[in-house]
Formats: sequence, structure tokens, C-alpha cells
Amino acid sequence: MVSRFLYIPNLIGYSRMILMFIAYYVHETHPLVFIICYALSQLLDMLDGRAARAFNQATKFGAMLDMVTDRCSTVGLMLTLSARYPQYTFWCHVFIWLDICSHWCHMLSSGKKSHKLILGGPWLLRYYYATNWFMVLLIIGAEGFPLCLYALSFKEMFPPESIPLIKLGMFSMLPLFILKHIINVIQFVHASILLDEPDEEKAK
Repeated sequence: MVSRFLYIPNLIGYSRMILMFIAYYVHETHPLVFIICYALSQLLDMLDGRAARAFNQATKFGAMLDMVTDRCSTVGLMLTLSARYPQYTFWCHVFIWLDICSHWCHMLSSGKKSHKLILGGPWLLRYYYATNWFMVLLIIGAEGFPLCLYALSFKEMFPPESIPLIKLGMFSMLPLFILKHIINVIQFVHASILLDEPDEEKAK
């Protein structure tokens, strides 16, 4: 029998981690390599869940690996961005805290095997988790906007004609980036309320 650590979804998770470490290692000198590795890691995130369902290989370890990789990749991107734009360091820290707290509280409150499942809650949060194209679109915006900002900090290393396209992509994804973090706030508040419910029942 194959070890659960070698299940296909988990192998995808390990591949994502390797890509992220490569990206972080070269982020100061090879921006295109950073962007490609980071983007590939995020694309693979769309495959691990499908693989888990297709091969009946969903495990608690896999859910944890997916969650930790998602959160650490976002932290790494924000830290990289704060290094390129020191004036935005405060906001990078805000987004790091918001991302970790909202998803971690959601996973604890749901008691599910995945942080991408939800029952009940505000309609926007339910729509986000129930509508795959909407979730993918907002994730693209949440990751793409800071990636474009990162790319613009290396203007001299990209063809001049590509800069307007990068700026167009950045401004196009800004509303998606904002909406994704609004949903993170909603998710954090909703999860916090759910986590507090058992304590309230015990106190009665």
C-alpha cells in the first residue's frame, strides 16, 4: 500500500513548496523566474483538490499541507513585496494577518477537512465558496495584483513595451484584490462568531 505521504495530492503539495522555495531564492535577481515559479505553484493549487477527489485520496494531512502552503506562499509574496516597496510594509503585514487569521479561524470553526468548504454564513461568503469561477477569479486577482507590483519594481529588466500591459493587469486586478480581502474580513468575523458559540452555550 502506498504511504499517505506519497498520495498524488500530497506530491502536488510538495511540488508547490519546491517551486515557492525556488521563487524566494531568486526573488532579488531573477524576477521572471520568481513570477513563473509562483504562478505555477498557484496553478497546482487548483489540481490537488481535484486529484484528492478523483483518486479518493483526501486526508487530514493533505488538507493541512494545502492550507499551510497557501498561507505561506501568501506570506512569502507579501514579504517579497515589502522588500521591494518598503513604504507598503505596514499594509503587507495587515494582509498577512488578515489572510492567516481568516482562513485559520474558518478551518477551525468549520471542522471540515478543507478550508475551502463552508455551510451557512453571509451570502457573499457562501457564494465565494460555492461558485468555483468566482473563487478562481478572486484568487487570480489576489495573487496577480501583488505580482504585477513586484514586476513593476524591476522595470529595467522587462521589455519597455511590456510595462503598459503589466500596469493594465495591475489596475484590472486591483478591484478583485480588494474584494478578496473584504471576503477575508467577512470570513474572519463569521468564523469568530461560530468559534464563540460553544462558549456561550456552556455559560448559560
